[in-house]
Amino acid sequence: MSSKCGFCAKTVYFAERVSAAGVDYHKLCFKCSSCKKALEPGKFNERDSKLYCQTCYGAQFGDKGFGRGGTSNSFTSFGKGQSEVVTTTAVPSPPTAGAKFCANCGNGVSGAKFCSNCGEKV
Repeated sequence: MSSKCGFCAKTVYFAERVSAAGVDYHKLCFKCSSCKKALEPGKFNERDSKLYCQTCYGAQFGDKGFGRGGTSNSFTSFGKGQSEVVTTTAVPSPPTAGAKFCANCGNGVSGAKFCSNCGEKV
């Protein structure tokens, strides 16, 4: 059985079908409604019956500043109008055994008597 494409409204046959949020699309019609980038199943968001890539969705509907700079957020699509925000934060790794750090600024020092960053005695 064939259905109509949610983007172009033409018939979608099984071999060319991509289903998302309960709607069928042609592979070429399955793209971000903002930047027109091709979408991957599971890596998109839907709002008001429009599909968005994660970057455009975050820029238009996410927190202020999302998707700009070095933020590390991602979205997972669950269905029509529902998504979950997953935020990850980088955690600094513990110091290597035997490594020395300046008590004043935390800069790594290797055998020096004074910190090259702040000049404090180590």
